[in-house]
Amino acid sequence: KKINDLDIICFYSEHNTTYILNKENRSFIVNKSLEKLEDELNADLFFRINRKFIINKTYINNIKNENQKQVFLSVKTDFDFIISKLKAKAFIDWYKK
Repeated sequence: KKINDLDIICFYSEHNTTYILNKENRSFIVNKSLEKLEDELNADLFFRINRKFIINKTYINNIKNENQKQVFLSVKTDFDFIISKLKAKAFIDWYKK
């Protein structure tokens, strides 16, 4: 079943399995790696913030920058979205577009 991009909060990897988290806060297994998804997804909408997460810009509510950049989404999830130091500048440039 195809899921609309705007219904996707994020993709995440856990225990060598990739999941999609939708806006109803339900997770589904995806048969692709985050690397593969990163190449295929709409780069205007999705960004890989670290080894574990690709997030959807639509749901970004706030970016907190203290010791580590953390992204807060407009929906409640069980995850902490921390931007890796290597991706931080690229993330900010992408987010401002």
